[in-house]
Amino acid sequence: MTDEERLDAHKKVRELFADDTQWTQGVYARRTHEASPVQPHNISLSGLKDQPQLYSCFCLAGGYYRVFGSNAIAVDQCALDHGFRSEAEMIDWNDRPDRSPDQVRALLDRTITRMGGVEISA
Repeated sequence: MTDEERLDAHKKVRELFADDTQWTQGVYARRTHEASPVQPHNISLSGLKDQPQLYSCFCLAGGYYRVFGSNAIAVDQCALDHGFRSEAEMIDWNDRPDRSPDQVRALLDRTITRMGGVEISA
């Protein structure tokens, strides 16, 4: 995966999280018409990409799965771009109780700027 492809993914996830209600914690995504969480054991992560209309919000990793489908290597590479050692570390950061959507957007903005993209204003 090229730097440009990852930069494009960061921008797409940043656009997704421009609205606070599109971000969540504790699960990869939440279904639109249910409160049920989406975890890897109960759905193919490719569904987050192939059927995004079924989901109302995403965690940071879930946002990348929305872009890449089930490509865990691509998601891990994006986590590395943010300075995390792995997708799991990125999930732990996202799920901290004191984490806010503003902090997630700030992380994305820093990574986009560092990679040569234009920072997106909320």
